[in-house]
Amino acid sequence: MLERNFLMPPAEDGTRVRAKILGRVKYHKEKVQKHPDMIKFKCRVNDEYEEIVGYNDIVEHIEQDQNWDGTWKFRKIMDHQSIDHSTEQPRVHWYTYK
Repeated sequence: MLERNFLMPPAEDGTRVRAKILGRVKYHKEKVQKHPDMIKFKCRVNDEYEEIVGYNDIVEHIEQDQNWDGTWKFRKIMDHQSIDHSTEQPRVHWYTYK
């Protein structure tokens, strides 16, 4: 799961951002074995800040993200060029899901 990207749930204003799993938060083995819901991961959200996200939440977000609805996903628009008055040619940084 490390280095995996997934789509976070919508914010109050409806915007959605991507998060990348950076690593697992360490807990004592005994606590995790008794309470598996305590497994948490550190994630970088929208390349801006880090957030702790629970394992079950990550799995749910990944499952929703894998049900492709035909929408292409990209990180950001790198540049654009106007061809004429009605045509734009964007250059985008696509997600590869590595």
